[in-house]
Amino acid sequence: MAYCVHCGVKLHDAEPKCALCGAELADPLKPHDPSIPKPFPVRTPEQALRISRKYAMTLLSVLLLLPAAGCLLLDFLAGGISWSIYPAGVLALSWIVVAVPLLLPRYRVYSTILITGGALAGYLLMIERLSGASDWFLPIVFPALALFIVMICVCVALVRKYRARTLLVIVAALVEVGVLCLAVELLCVGFGVALRWSPFALAPCFFMALLLFVISRNRALSEELKRRLHF
Repeated sequence: MAYCVHCGVKLHDAEPKCALCGAELADPLKPHDPSIPKPFPVRTPEQALRISRKYAMTLLSVLLLLPAAGCLLLDFLAGGISWSIYPAGVLALSWIVVAVPLLLPRYRVYSTILITGGALAGYLLMIERLSGASDWFLPIVFPALALFIVMICVCVALVRKYRARTLLVIVAALVEVGVLCLAVELLCVGFGVALRWSPFALAPCFFMALLLFVISRNRALSEELKRRLHF
């Protein structure tokens, strides 16, 4: 062992200079030998946290499904099943969102989107049946939800399959938001009625999408925008 001539820190024989102040090792009786192994590794490999799927599914079921069962039990003991269906349904939807990627790891993104969308559609259909109104799910909610799911899949495909740049994905998302607003109003009021609110959402979405598309075609502007927005 040697000591730093500048700050006095004890140095290992493998160190050519002080790790604290950077002063060169000066010991004429024991010069630096680079063949001596260092007392610590140069690079420490990352330790991946591995949790078994079985344990994750069990923990997820306890955290989500058991509270849902508790709501149903309390409601039943109070005189019948009424309000507990709604929180239980939300907890079941949350379980599906997390459970699908664990059960289907190879196709987790699209499977999660499609299965979650189907579960949400079933939950909304249940609300329609329980409320006694049967004139809003099939004509309005179902086609709007199906269009929304398709739009999400398109954005995911742009990122995963076509490796689209961030600005182009934002452009596609803005166009989809405008189209979705237009579709929702058409489903609500019908195709023969003058549009009221959707043009006010459609116009700025298309304007921003066009602006970002023009910026994405200019490499200098695109890089400057990314630097300013930190993405």
